[in-house]
Amino acid sequence: MWIINKIKATLLLRVLPFLLLVSFAKHVQAQASDYFCYIKNIAQLSSDTLQFEIWIESTGTDTLRLGAIQCGIDFNYAGMLNGGVISGMKKTDGGDPAVPINQQNPTIQLNNTSHQYRAAAQVAFYSGAAIIPPPPGFRIFTGWITNTVPFTPNSTPDFSWWFTASSTQTRTAVVGYKNSNTISQDLTIAPHHLVLGNPVLNQTPGIVSSLFSNNNNSSLDTICKGDPLSMKVQINGGTPPYEIKYSDGTAIYTVANYQSGDPIIILPSNTATYNLVSVKDFFGLTSPINTGSFTVLVNNSDKLVLAGINNSSSISGYVQISEVLQDDDLFLFKDNACNRLLQIDDHSGNNVPGLVKSSVTVDNVSNTFDGQPYCKRWFEIVASDNNNVDATVTLFATQQDFTTYNINNGDFRDLPTSGNNSDTLINNIRILEVNMVDSARRFLIPNVNWNQQTKNWELTFEANNYRRYYITSLNPDSSLIPSQGILFSGKKLYSSDELTWITYQEKSMGYFNLYHSTDSINYQLIFSRPTAAPNGNSNYSIVYKGYNNQPQLGHNYYRLELINKYGYSFFHPTVVDLVWGDGTNPITIYPNVIGGYNIDLFSTNDNEITIKVVDMSGRTIRKKKITPHVGPNLLTMDMQGVANGIYHFQIISGTQQLLNQKILKSF
Repeated sequence: MWIINKIKATLLLRVLPFLLLVSFAKHVQAQASDYFCYIKNIAQLSSDTLQFEIWIESTGTDTLRLGAIQCGIDFNYAGMLNGGVISGMKKTDGGDPAVPINQQNPTIQLNNTSHQYRAAAQVAFYSGAAIIPPPPGFRIFTGWITNTVPFTPNSTPDFSWWFTASSTQTRTAVVGYKNSNTISQDLTIAPHHLVLGNPVLNQTPGIVSSLFSNNNNSSLDTICKGDPLSMKVQINGGTPPYEIKYSDGTAIYTVANYQSGDPIIILPSNTATYNLVSVKDFFGLTSPINTGSFTVLVNNSDKLVLAGINNSSSISGYVQISEVLQDDDLFLFKDNACNRLLQIDDHSGNNVPGLVKSSVTVDNVSNTFDGQPYCKRWFEIVASDNNNVDATVTLFATQQDFTTYNINNGDFRDLPTSGNNSDTLINNIRILEVNMVDSARRFLIPNVNWNQQTKNWELTFEANNYRRYYITSLNPDSSLIPSQGILFSGKKLYSSDELTWITYQEKSMGYFNLYHSTDSINYQLIFSRPTAAPNGNSNYSIVYKGYNNQPQLGHNYYRLELINKYGYSFFHPTVVDLVWGDGTNPITIYPNVIGGYNIDLFSTNDNEITIKVVDMSGRTIRKKKITPHVGPNLLTMDMQGVANGIYHFQIISGTQQLLNQKILKSF
């Protein structure tokens, strides 16, 4: 509801002349200097409904009781009519609770000749008359004026008090009790009856214009594919919020609850011309004038920085792009021609990077870093304000970058030879991260994707700090990788998991970390082991073992981390998965390689159990008793010498049968 206290000129409505007659007690007027009477709080509830209130307040030192009030109010009936039919009514709870109920709810009748309201109520004698309070006083009455059509646009109600008695119009009068239980004397009252404002009804919007492309007011703008564009609509007049409709030539789009000047963010996918179609205000009134049009040219380039057409080649050079990044920003660094360099997806956590300078270099010739070859295309990221960041970084490379590397990589492993996500050489790709302050480095294993649409490689990894990044590959002889040729495996024991890894060469090795997970996503460190190689270096095989004495029911995933003496690390690509039970059933039976069956038993207690194998005639042919551990247990049942056929495996604990499963022996 749009409330207009003391009638603010911005309200969009207009009201009729009317008469409100409320009669109480004897008709003797109170001292004019003792009170003021107001029409105020005029509000347009909708395009065809107007609300107003009658208030009275005591302004002197005398005690006044309200005996009766008679209101004759004229208004702009003809100006507001707009071809409709105007009527009036009262709001049943529209009076102040301090006023007696019979004075709050007078009977109303519209005078169709004078277009005044008439209202009459029971007389309030002294004992029932309410004391008129000081400012702001109390509300006597709330009335509504309604029309069968919207009020005339831009009309005003022009409320005014009527003080002359006639056969068709009722004059305004107030009577009351002043310091006495008898009616006080008559006095002139006109100067003390006020109307606090007359609003404009159904005010129509004025000229509407569009300001485009991040407020540059241009009729033509160029953006890169996928980039957002900001436009806004400036509205003069009307009552917010607005409904905006605009077109791109192919469809019409609606923006609801719009405030004048607010940005409208769009993501143009193709070149288009945008036009303002319509503007509608809160009361459903539309703008008669809509101006503004602009064209967006969308650059659909899929090229990389320093790359040829369709990213089929790389071009020697250097490009740096700077951008201010906020916490949790996702930003694709591109040059002025919309060619892509790299992407940073900053993680939330109050680590605002600030000014970030990203650069790419494509060397004329192939080079190495401490003997490690790398692609001619390499990257550097520097955060000038805060380099202690946490982000996901994606680098872009051409297939020619990889092809050239393979020609000059010596004994190092090859990178993919074709743009294909099924190329097995993807497993050789590594990112060599180098701190240019102290030359500390580590290898990162990126997520690799060949983007068939844009014809380039995408290498994604997590970065804790921004560094220099080289694209390279694995090599068993590399002095920078702490251990090469590792075999990582695992097996289930009686009630634990055993993990084994074998290294065939270690250089500057520090230690190993073993991680465990039940969902292959969230891993916890369960075991650390320093290297067994003297001073971290070896040229012979070394066998390491680690144990998890509390495996869980279902999947148990394990990963191995290798950390060199300088604190830099990478994870072995193998993930070992050992399953106890099937994830829901605590007992699983399956054949083993020694002529029997394994039994995975996940026990909640250490009560003795009996395992029996029974043939189809009910004869027990194998039986053993065992006391399990609480948790996982790997049990066996020897079936050598037992004829092939159908048998029942039974597991019993006390009087409870835990399992009765039919198996087919065929080995």
